[in-house]
Amino acid sequence: MTSANRLLEALRVFDDDLRIQVVFTIDDGSVFAGGVREVLNAAGARILSREQARRVSAHLTLTATENADLDGLHGPVVVLPHGVGFHKLLPGADGSGTRVSGVVPRPRADPPTMVVSHPDQAEQLGRLSPGAPIRVIGDVTLERMLAGERLIPRYRRALGAGDGQRLVVVTSTWGSSSLWGTRPWLPGELLKSLPYDEFRVALILHPNIWFGHSPWQVRAWLAEALDSGLALVPPEEGWQAAMTAADVVVGDHGSVTLFGAALGKPLVLAAFGEDEVVPGTAMARLGETAARLDPERDVRRQLDTAGPVEGIRESAFVKPEGSTENLRRLFYDRLELPEPSRSASVRAWPTPRPERRSPSSFAVCTDVSRPGTVTIRRHAPGWPGAEPDTVVRHWAVYDDEPDQDAVANAAVVTGRHGGDVQELLRRHPGAACAGAADRVLLRDGTLIRAVVDVPVDPMLTAAAVYAMWVTGRPLTGAVRLIAGSREFRVTLE
Repeated sequence: MTSANRLLEALRVFDDDLRIQVVFTIDDGSVFAGGVREVLNAAGARILSREQARRVSAHLTLTATENADLDGLHGPVVVLPHGVGFHKLLPGADGSGTRVSGVVPRPRADPPTMVVSHPDQAEQLGRLSPGAPIRVIGDVTLERMLAGERLIPRYRRALGAGDGQRLVVVTSTWGSSSLWGTRPWLPGELLKSLPYDEFRVALILHPNIWFGHSPWQVRAWLAEALDSGLALVPPEEGWQAAMTAADVVVGDHGSVTLFGAALGKPLVLAAFGEDEVVPGTAMARLGETAARLDPERDVRRQLDTAGPVEGIRESAFVKPEGSTENLRRLFYDRLELPEPSRSASVRAWPTPRPERRSPSSFAVCTDVSRPGTVTIRRHAPGWPGAEPDTVVRHWAVYDDEPDQDAVANAAVVTGRHGGDVQELLRRHPGAACAGAADRVLLRDGTLIRAVVDVPVDPMLTAAAVYAMWVTGRPLTGAVRLIAGSREFRVTLE
């Protein structure tokens, strides 16, 4: 899937050229070939069997993996990178020793042209594969990510991040030393420890995780995190826009993390497979200089103090501008065709479409220590943090919460789309407080009208009234309600 995505991206340089016909063939021998045929079928591509492909008199063959079986295919071959450079060590083909990922393993009579993003990679490849034709073109993915920076507000909205909320993007490569291989529970822990009204969490998993285990299995493993508001980026497309929109990146030794560093994002490493990283590469420099996420220290403080890793873009990419033009020039040179007269189009990445659903239950921490002020923090269920005595902790749910245990343990229930508070309390006998629209009803029969200066989530006003009630505060008058970066003026009647 990683290679298929890269090919589909690169093939855009042929858009509108009626001289070019593109067909695809799939190397089904890969254990990670799952999903590729479905993606190509969804795109409406013409797919040939390997035998059919060998009978096609192609003028150019493109691949984005060094492992593809190219025997019998016609035309000059161009090998695109499916990551950034040659920074990862993998077991050798015969099971002994190691090899560098991305390097074509065996020579051909007509050696393929290798595309790289930086002169250092060309020098490294010259040592690993002497005589291989090499072209430094930059990186089309990064060029498009930079073009999308003007669309960050749109990207953030699609990922569930509102004004004043920080977007934490967690990304993992594949393998036992990856973030997912060492700390698969981290996305869920971030959702529990980071206040919902201040943070959103998105997850990017390498396609080999998705299709090595199956999409069904990935979603099953992440069921609780998805219920808690995780934005799960699909393996086909979307990680580029998510990384562009990130406020802070939590990553490992995968190329997506390197893209985040190249964009200048504040970054911490939650895992890093030193044994898998080629010394002297941009990835090795990232591992040497980036901060590490310490599970024994306060996670939020580490994210708040995270900073960008200097020099990564310069060490991994030539100037990104012009990468698309350079790639098109290479393709048409190999095709022995003149380029179209128009310039190569650089298109920002589409708005991501993550798998995301609104949470329906929260662990709520309400601080009523300051007179006239109520500060509310909502966390995913399971928040284990210690709180001072002035903080009221309770469980709150919306009326569409499907989990019966959550409903039974909720002190506060809220109508997500309005409703009658008396009916809400009747249908939730374990709750002590119900809120809907501007009404809050307590179990003792007290009915409160909450008049606000701007629209506010009724769960917040219900949680404030509940905390004031159980601590004996007056339930009338003006209250300053704080939730994350937002502040509301509420008058209780």
